[in-house]
This record gives sequence, C-alpha cells and structure tokens, in this order.
Amino acid sequence: MNKLTFGQAKQSHVFFTTLLFLLCFSLQVFANVNNDECVECNTSPVITCPSNYFGCPGDDTNPDQTGYATAIPGDSDCEEPVVTYTDLIMSEGPCTGQTLIKRIWFAEYPNNSNPWLFAECTQIILLEDVEVPSLWECPEDITIDLSVDCDASVEWLDPVPADNCEVESMTSNYSSGDVFPSGTTTVTFNLTDVCGNTNSCSFDVTVTGECCTEPPVITCPPNFDICPSEYISESCGTCYEDNIIS
Repeated sequence: MNKLTFGQAKQSHVFFTTLLFLLCFSLQVFANVNNDECVECNTSPVITCPSNYFGCPGDDTNPDQTGYATAIPGDSDCEEPVVTYTDLIMSEGPCTGQTLIKRIWFAEYPNNSNPWLFAECTQIILLEDVEVPSLWECPEDITIDLSVDCDASVEWLDPVPADNCEVESMTSNYSSGDVFPSGTTTVTFNLTDVCGNTNSCSFDVTVTGECCTEPPVITCPPNFDICPSEYISESCGTCYEDNIIS
C-alpha cells in the first residue's frame, strides 16, 4: 500500500464517496430513479481492528504478520463491506528499521453512494528495540598459583549472548587461553544489539605465587691434592706401581 498522510487519506475517502453520492442524487433528480433503487443500505458497517502490533526493527508489517481488520454489514439490507487500509508513518529511527506506523482501516460498501456509510479504526504498529541484551553464564572469578606449574595461561567458556531482537556484537579485552600477569586482572565482556542497547559482565583472574625462572646454583668443594706416599690404600683405594690412584 502507498504511504499517505492522515489528511490525504481522509480527503481521498471523502472525495470519492461524495462523488458517488452526488451521482446517485443526480440520477434521482434527472432520471427519476427511485431512492430505494439507488441507496438500499442506510447503516454503516461495523469494523473490528486487529490488536496493536509490537515487533523488532525490520519486521515485516504486512497484515499477514500484523493482522487483518474484519467488517460486517450494519444491517441485513447492506452488502458485504470491503476492507482496505492506509499506513501513516509517524516516526522512524534512530535505529535502522525502527518505525511507528498508524494503520487506518476502512470498511465501506462497494456499491453504496452515501459518503457517510463507512467505518474506520486504527491499529498501531511499533517496531523498536529498547531492551538491553543479556549475557548468560558469565565465568566466575579464577585464581592461578604460579608455584604449582609456572603456567599463567587461563581458559574459560565465554558467556552466552541473547537479545529479544538481534545481537550485533560481543567483545572482550581478553580471550580464553591468554597468559595473565601476576596480580588481579578484570576480564570484561561487552554486548551490543542492532539498536545500540548494551550490556556487560566481568570476572577477575588472580595470579598468585612465584614461578622459578632461574637454574639452580651449585657450589663445588675445593680441589684435593695429596702425595702418593701419603696415600693410605686401605682406606682410600688401590695404589699401582706408577702411583696413580684409582
């Protein structure tokens, strides 16, 4: 359907129904057509609007999605009314696809020339996202002791993002598996939906203890010198004829 202002829609409706009424009146005056033959129905149709529709930006606004108005004849002398609608765009943005639509439904008799025999109702269609996204199962605080295995790399499961419409992005200042410095570091997750609503969650990684990064230090005893004649074989080993101690 074309998008019209409320004034344009009303003017168009009154113009065409008034034209039909004047045509019928002319037939009565100049062609001696009986009024009952020209206008048989004198009661406006009864229209029932669908419920207001609230959806996400970019949702389909076709009546198959948002609902149809229904109408019945005002009395038994009236024919089945025809139902049409016109959309008035009341506002758009700031989020892409965010729209407020005033949908005006008309019910009128297709062959009736009386311009006042119609009914109308209004349905509001609002496509917006003002709810903040959710972060489920944010990790608990983690503590690592370096003195155990000297490994400061930390792993975790990222939180689960959720939104009533659509998630745009989830970022964090650290990733699972990163190596952390000594002390306490805060890991933060930031979540943004397509309409700019944000949420965050965080947890702390604490690294304690000290990791040994230097090789051990060994101290040797002083060298030992002795004359062969001073060697006591019974207590120290065996002397050979060349005086080599073994």
